[in-house]
Amino acid sequence: MRPLTLNMRGFGIFSEPTEIDFTDVELFALTGPTGSGKTTVLDGICFALYGAIPRHGEGSVAPVVNQQKNEASVVLTFAFNDATYSVARRVRRTAKGASTPDASLERDGTVLAANASAVTAKVQELLGLDFRQFTTCVLLPQGEFARFLNEKQGKRQELLGALLDLGLYDVIAGLATGRAREAEGKLAVLSQQLVELARITETDLEGLRTRQKELDALSKTLGKSLAQLEQLGIDATKQRNALETLTATRSVLVGLKPPRGWKEIGDLGKRLAASKDTVATEIEAAAQEHTELLAVAHPARTQVARYLEARSKEAATTVRITSLVNEVIQTKAVAVAEAEALALAERALEAAINEDRAAHIRAGLKLGDLCPVCGEKITTLRASASGGILDTRSKEADKARARSNKAAATLQTFESELTREEDRLRDLAAELEGIDPADALASQLHAIDDHKAGLDRARDRLANARSTAEFLDKKTVELNRRLEEVREGLQAVWHDLTPLGPPLLDLAQPVEAWDAILTWREMRLPALDLEGEQGGQRLAAINAEIDEAQAQLGSDLEAAGLDTDLAGAREALAVALTTVTSDIAGVEEAREAVEQVGLERDRVNAERELAKKLAGELAANKFKKWIFDEVFRALVEGANLRLADLTSGQYELAVTDNDFEVIDRFAADKRRGVKSLSGGETFLVSLALAIALADEVAAAAGSHVALDSFFLDEGFGTLDTESLDVVARVIAELGAAGKTVGIVTHVEELADQMPVRYEVRRVGGSGTVTQVGAA
Repeated sequence: MRPLTLNMRGFGIFSEPTEIDFTDVELFALTGPTGSGKTTVLDGICFALYGAIPRHGEGSVAPVVNQQKNEASVVLTFAFNDATYSVARRVRRTAKGASTPDASLERDGTVLAANASAVTAKVQELLGLDFRQFTTCVLLPQGEFARFLNEKQGKRQELLGALLDLGLYDVIAGLATGRAREAEGKLAVLSQQLVELARITETDLEGLRTRQKELDALSKTLGKSLAQLEQLGIDATKQRNALETLTATRSVLVGLKPPRGWKEIGDLGKRLAASKDTVATEIEAAAQEHTELLAVAHPARTQVARYLEARSKEAATTVRITSLVNEVIQTKAVAVAEAEALALAERALEAAINEDRAAHIRAGLKLGDLCPVCGEKITTLRASASGGILDTRSKEADKARARSNKAAATLQTFESELTREEDRLRDLAAELEGIDPADALASQLHAIDDHKAGLDRARDRLANARSTAEFLDKKTVELNRRLEEVREGLQAVWHDLTPLGPPLLDLAQPVEAWDAILTWREMRLPALDLEGEQGGQRLAAINAEIDEAQAQLGSDLEAAGLDTDLAGAREALAVALTTVTSDIAGVEEAREAVEQVGLERDRVNAERELAKKLAGELAANKFKKWIFDEVFRALVEGANLRLADLTSGQYELAVTDNDFEVIDRFAADKRRGVKSLSGGETFLVSLALAIALADEVAAAAGSHVALDSFFLDEGFGTLDTESLDVVARVIAELGAAGKTVGIVTHVEELADQMPVRYEVRRVGGSGTVTQVGAA
């Protein structure tokens, strides 16, 4: 992994947007005063990749946000295996600390992960290093190894354990102890199960199987008995319903009564029919007499009536003509007045139109212009009349025209009606000329008076006959109503009796029909009584059979130990069968489970012993010492390989009595204690140890891990000038080996020897970074 660019905003001391370009830079120094933010740059690289920084550990993101900001963002572009990646994270303060709402990892524009946890997992998969391994392999703990060289064995073991996370073995020991305690609990449970299973005997199983057979037999008996009881209940219900129907039918027959006076209705009908025939004959004779008398008197009456009618019409027409003449005179006067008003309105409208035209002409003239009418020079301009006068005159003319037209139409209507009435009067006069004079009419009227007495007698005779007919009609209507009531009642009775097979009836003869119904009833009642007696005997027999079956079934249930009524017998038996079947299965399973529980107890016991042994081994000092010795040996071997490269084979580390010594191959293999090393020599040895540790961690992480970058953040403050030159040379050699090497130092003499340096300063409350060299 080689960093290319780093962008920070609100991150640590860098409150404002800050960009650092590492492109084509292989060896550089981050320099500046203490507290200026040099280490924060390396924190930014680490946080972008893993969402954590070494100073605060994993899971703590709130401290990275600048105290004056609510959120921080970091974007790192880096190269890895010939591809370019971009990783970004945004941290936002919350009420409980901070969260990372946005995170992404892209390769050449393609999104590989889109949330914080996914980005961390993808980076770990890509680089082959987790957070702890990265901070050990890339952010080299060279300063820790400078302390490591001079510490006593106990402190050295503690320091190495922290660097390699050997505290994991303490965690494993704790887990093993927990496993052992968990196994102890399981053993107690399994032992109790074995004790309980041992209580189950063969006798218990035989008793349960016997109980199951008894219940199976009862189940078969119960099914038949309940089916029999169900059928008996159905039979009893049918018989009971039949008896109820029979009783209801007998009650209907007994309560059957014809309407009051039903026999007299027939006689009354016959008498009314005879009376109506007599009255009809009388009416016919009286009407004949009256008609004959009217025939004699009719011509004279007609002539007189015609004359009187013509005279009446003549008088009425004369009155109407007089009225119409007055209407015509008045209407004609109104029409003339309206015509004159119309003429005045039209003249006023014409004057208004002319004035409006003149106003339009005057609107374009001014004093001194020639008059378009007379040709004289205009000396005064008359004010134009209001433009609304023309509209007013036009509306007035329209109204006058409408009134004039209405008056003319009314006059025409009256004149037309007058003409018609005059024509009618002439027709009536002609009609009167053809009628006999008054003395002839008087003679005819005298003849009419002679026949009047005969007509009055005939009329009285006819009136009396008709009055009698009306009385008979009313009686007939009443009789028909009573007959209809009898007929409807008879029809309803016959419908109710249909199930009993009553005789067919002629409803047109209701009296005879009632006779037939009553005769049939007297024959049917004895048969119904016999049928009811037999039905009662059958119902009693069925009820006795039901009582016997219920008693037997109750006895069977009691014998089986089932305390239930017949309604719940099926359910109680099913529950009992289920219970005994479950108990049998439980006993059989328990017998089979004894062996399984025993095997499980042995397995858990073995697991407990193994966990106790593992916890004991991990807790023992000899195991930790063995781990430390193995790691220490591998670390020294790796450091010597690096130290040989860094010093051209001059120095080699050796361990005597758990203390470090340095062998100087250029001084006849002289051995020196590490406390006698100069500052530059100490740096070289501690750097070799740090690189060796990085190699070991990378090897443990996987063969595909490529360490393309190193960053050193400590150990330069105590070097003299000569040592600084040595350190600068060694760092330059690391950079020349194809790796990106960065150092963090406030020692300007060392920083000046780097080809590129990034000067970190605090300006206005925010960190700034300025690149010097190779840009």
